[in-house]
Amino acid sequence: MKKFMALSVLPLLVIFAALEIGLRTADYESPLMDPYASFVEHRPLFRRDNGRLTTDPARTAFFHETSFDAVKPPGRIRFFVFGGSAVYGYKLEQPNTQNYGAVLSTLLGKTFPDRSFEAVNCGGICYASYRLVGLVEECLAYSPDFIVVASGHNEFLEPRYYKTLLAERKGQLTFLRLCKTAQLIQHIAVLARERADLSEAPTPSVLAPNTIDERYIVRDEEEYEQTRLHFAHNLEKIAHMCRKANVPVVLLTLPSNLRDWPPFHTVPARGVPEELLSSQLASISALLDKGDYRNALMLADDVLKLHPTSAAFYFLLAKCHDGLGNHREALALYRQARDLDGFPHRAPSAFNAAVRKVASESDAVLFDADKLFTGKSPDGIPGNDLFLDQCHPNEQGHRLLAQGLLETVSTAGLLERSHQ
Repeated sequence: MKKFMALSVLPLLVIFAALEIGLRTADYESPLMDPYASFVEHRPLFRRDNGRLTTDPARTAFFHETSFDAVKPPGRIRFFVFGGSAVYGYKLEQPNTQNYGAVLSTLLGKTFPDRSFEAVNCGGICYASYRLVGLVEECLAYSPDFIVVASGHNEFLEPRYYKTLLAERKGQLTFLRLCKTAQLIQHIAVLARERADLSEAPTPSVLAPNTIDERYIVRDEEEYEQTRLHFAHNLEKIAHMCRKANVPVVLLTLPSNLRDWPPFHTVPARGVPEELLSSQLASISALLDKGDYRNALMLADDVLKLHPTSAAFYFLLAKCHDGLGNHREALALYRQARDLDGFPHRAPSAFNAAVRKVASESDAVLFDADKLFTGKSPDGIPGNDLFLDQCHPNEQGHRLLAQGLLETVSTAGLLERSHQ
């Protein structure tokens, strides 16, 4: 009996081993393997209609209404631009035509008049990197010649409790990483369930209900670091998908308004009353209003000893150095103020560093837009001259990004590659 059972199981083991070897040879990894994105469910952004791909009407509250040929015409260079509201062109008078993706397409046409260019804007309002992964995967099927990804401002918009989420999935993920066949079975089961539910259930909102209303999210260092790691993970995944599809990808660092936008939220030092913090802020601000930068500087230095991690005081200290002409010191302090913001709605320095690292370790092309904006700003400090608010470029800022991308794309040889 034991011999019979062993012989009956043997073919299954052979099939399993062959399948496992095949999946590993093909470098298969289930899209469900992202340990962070258990609540992110991607729905296609575009619908096929009479030979055209058009934005799903249910998504136009967050994306531009866009339409393009499902089969790319011969000779046309098509590129996709992914990101959040800064990519969308939020707050511009004509966001659909003034965003830097559209401007880049126009500049490319003028620079190379014998060629045809098509930009598809996939900038989603409030979209973070973990929502872009599914968009990039979808759009790689639409014949892009290259793609551009700019993300980092929205990573903290939704409450994501990493510690609990990771603890719950740790054992499951360990098993799935060891067994590619189990990954495939799980993936097929989820796709089958989604297909069965698609005809009955309405398309859910792409954003959590509390996303827009969430204002001041103060996180501990552990969750901040997990958010940074997840951001890097998403960029790596995008770079990997593009490499497998043989599609070049340009990764952008994100500039932000440093000089003219104070932190959204400041946390007082432990044991210090809110009233004292407010009083100290008011005292320093009053001296700055009078142009008394030296006395404001001395007071801000003293106060920072009480509040060594409070964003607002770094911002005021930066204002002191800025007023005294110490612009290099001011720039470093403005960046610290941004990075310590209790509600991080501007890409922190560590996130731009992650972009640079991923680009250097993959086949991605780096466009250091943060460095470009710093170099093009008065005194080397970006402010209202290039921004409409804390992170959304004005029309001049979008033109600057488009010009920088034109140079980057040309230097990297992406157009020559697509012409082959």
